[in-house]
Amino acid sequence: MLLKLIVYLAPVYVGSRLYINWVIHHKEQSLIRKAILFLFFFYVISVIYITLFPFPLDPAALETIQLYGFQKGSTNLIPFKSSMSSKQALLNFIMLFPLGVMMPLVYKTMKTRKIILILLITPLSIEVIQGLGSWLMQGRWKQADINDFMLNAVGALIGLLIYQIMDKNFPKMMSILKR
Repeated sequence: MLLKLIVYLAPVYVGSRLYINWVIHHKEQSLIRKAILFLFFFYVISVIYITLFPFPLDPAALETIQLYGFQKGSTNLIPFKSSMSSKQALLNFIMLFPLGVMMPLVYKTMKTRKIILILLITPLSIEVIQGLGSWLMQGRWKQADINDFMLNAVGALIGLLIYQIMDKNFPKMMSILKR
């Protein structure tokens, strides 16, 4: 029980400490900037939770995984091979969309190429961790799927594209968000 609690709370603790340290060292930031940073932190923690938890440490966690319908033990590396409901496809697309919008707001000086690289590495990392986790748990965890990667990546890149369109067409509004 204690190990399970530690596994679930450790990322929240580490993330909140990083966020608090960031805010303390950047006191001169506007309230809007602090709100964006908080939303970004909350968003990242939520994505980690959705994609990597519950981690099956005990039989009850395995039952939870089965209850939510995660498929047992298969990894799909062939695009469009596995069937996916339109709801699943939409959720995979939407999941990293905010990352594409928020990355340039949070990391104002980062070059677009580097942001694109991060936007592609993020869904790849999620799928690799899910695949390794499923392999280590002998197929009793989440499934790695190339379709999830593609939809996550496209959602993130479209989020970045929308950010760039907004930045170009509404410079006054975007300058307020960038302060």
